[in-house]
Amino acid sequence: MQNGTIGETRAKAFLLDRFWILERSVDIDGADFIIQRRITKNNILDRNPPRFGVVQVKFYDSEKTTHYIPEEYILDDNKEPRDEFFLLCFTGGEDDSKMFFLTAKVIKENFAVTEIKNTNKFRLYGKDIILDNKYIVQNKKNTLDRIENQLVHADFAKNRQFLSWRLPSTQIDTSAILPDFKEPLDNWWGDIPKEFKGLKDSAHSAMIKVEEIFYKLKSITEETNPLKAFKFAQDIEFECNRNMQLQLPDDLYNEEFERVCHNHLEQLNKLRNDGLLDNFLGIRKNLSKQIIPFLWDNLPFDPNTVHSIFIKFNSSNFSIVNISQKLTRVSDYWNVSEKLNRFGHMEIPTSSYDGIKNISDTEFEFYWLPGRIHVEEKFKNDLKGFYEQTDFRLYFTCMEKMYYSKY
Repeated sequence: MQNGTIGETRAKAFLLDRFWILERSVDIDGADFIIQRRITKNNILDRNPPRFGVVQVKFYDSEKTTHYIPEEYILDDNKEPRDEFFLLCFTGGEDDSKMFFLTAKVIKENFAVTEIKNTNKFRLYGKDIILDNKYIVQNKKNTLDRIENQLVHADFAKNRQFLSWRLPSTQIDTSAILPDFKEPLDNWWGDIPKEFKGLKDSAHSAMIKVEEIFYKLKSITEETNPLKAFKFAQDIEFECNRNMQLQLPDDLYNEEFERVCHNHLEQLNKLRNDGLLDNFLGIRKNLSKQIIPFLWDNLPFDPNTVHSIFIKFNSSNFSIVNISQKLTRVSDYWNVSEKLNRFGHMEIPTSSYDGIKNISDTEFEFYWLPGRIHVEEKFKNDLKGFYEQTDFRLYFTCMEKMYYSKY
């Protein structure tokens, strides 16, 4: 009972940073927290209230501890994982406390079901959770983001209507996307949620074109007066002719975008299975902590100055061992004569203003010319803000270099 109270207290403190905790149920299988996203425009009394989340809490005294969760908590009637169920596991005392996070999908894919007193339950051995780094919470913000994104997806799935006798309404949320694709991994295509929304907007536009025709066809099937039905048929013929036979957009499928999405999931699953996803995403923050102050100290930048960043890292866990930086004149960096082009920039023997130079398997130099980066108008008088808030390619290039050093 004491361990359960410890786990419950830690879980509540963690969840309150992001969610409303509406109620706690009394449950012999463990403490349940009922959580809701902090949406001020919606509440429990709405016709379509935001989806609640169920967070079950388990405390592991040691690796030998085993807990059980009823299958119906994890799977719906179709044996699919529930988007709104989450498991938080805790272990350790004040000095060595650890938290582990599992979704219903993770539990279904990695743990076995056993029958106990005529009830199917998932069996969760302590050694399978505590000794596996892929479940440990290394970044609380990222974990809270994942819970919230999962609830957003649950809301969307709940509100969809798949009725065989009519099309879904065109009043849909085209920004809805599986939570896995909102993980901020870089790729060569672009922002996956943004690009996917564009694809869905295109499909939505086509739906609007055909929806009116659809409902007229539906009206014919439901009409008992033949004369009225003929009128609907004439309207349909007119609409089809007017809209050039309702040609659908040709940009609903893009092979390159599909390949990017496959690559995103492949990268995500490798990092997640090795328990390194939060470590990898943390590279961006760790780099900016040291690079941004250096940039600030040397503002403004001459367009003919090369900024070199020397990075030594540990490829096993993506930790940064050391970062050193220096500024060099373009002519000295590339050993070229000081010949200026029509923009007043010194010509350099490359078409790119940034790149990577390998030093060893775990050390490299990233170089770029920060003074040649276009500064948005809103930052003209706030260079510090520009360099702090912009997601420069240097971050993603360095992250990519470190990723492929391991995989």
